[in-house]
Amino acid sequence: MRIAHLLCDDGITAELWLGALVHAGAEVAALQDVVARAGVAARIVATPVCAREVTAVEVVVDDRGHDSRDRLSTAAAMHGAVDGAKLPPRADERAHDLVDALVHAEAAVHGVPVDDVHLHELGRPRAVARILAGVTALEELDVEDVTTSLVALGGGVIDIAHGRFPVPPPVVLPLLQGFPVRGDDREVELTTPSGAAVLAALARPAPRIPAMLLERYGRGALRAPAGTAAGTAAGGAAGTAAGTAAGGAAGTAAGTAAAGHPVGDRLLTVLVGTPTDQAAGIGQDQP
Repeated sequence: MRIAHLLCDDGITAELWLGALVHAGAEVAALQDVVARAGVAARIVATPVCAREVTAVEVVVDDRGHDSRDRLSTAAAMHGAVDGAKLPPRADERAHDLVDALVHAEAAVHGVPVDDVHLHELGRPRAVARILAGVTALEELDVEDVTTSLVALGGGVIDIAHGRFPVPPPVVLPLLQGFPVRGDDREVELTTPSGAAVLAALARPAPRIPAMLLERYGRGALRAPAGTAAGTAAGGAAGTAAGTAAGGAAGTAAGTAAAGHPVGDRLLTVLVGTPTDQAAGIGQDQP
């Protein structure tokens, strides 16, 4: 059994999560095959990059050009897409859990029954593609358990479909109940709904890195927008392709916020290994 531990000092988005898993060894072709099998109109683009002077992988899930018929705006539609992917049992359960986490959080925030939830940004094809790709990447790496460090949320305010809100946006709060979190001097949305759902559905908090035989590691990157010194909030990146594909709330790029403070490159690191109680005999001569 392998464990994956997430270092969320820069928060977590679905693309940061996918980039880290790809950098750790998950095959992009396998992730794209699952998305295509489900009939979801989205493309996974993974690019090796250098962010903050270290190697990483930046992932964008691109659904540009989709029309209203491609949207999956209800729980039933999202669950149907997961069923259509014909995932192996563990991945299938995880994907449905992710959908449930998102939909139940939306229902809690808006005070409506789950069946009445209408997803806006989270109903785009890329939202389901992220879910399918993420659970498939865990299968590729044979990860049984996921843990996370303290989760950085960010700061400032953001504009989403329902208006202007402080960071974190409302739907993140029910998703991260029970997780240790902190704010940040950076006035930007560091943890998005899609990233928070990964933690809510798949991970448990850990006060420190679990004892493991480290076998793989990966870094997902979200780089500062081109043409800015360190990545500017509010003006520089809103509406760019990398920005609109990166988070959960509309208009968040490599971290856009309302105040214009520098953001810079962001990284999510994943450590993958075998718990030490199971790895005791690895690397030792056998009698």
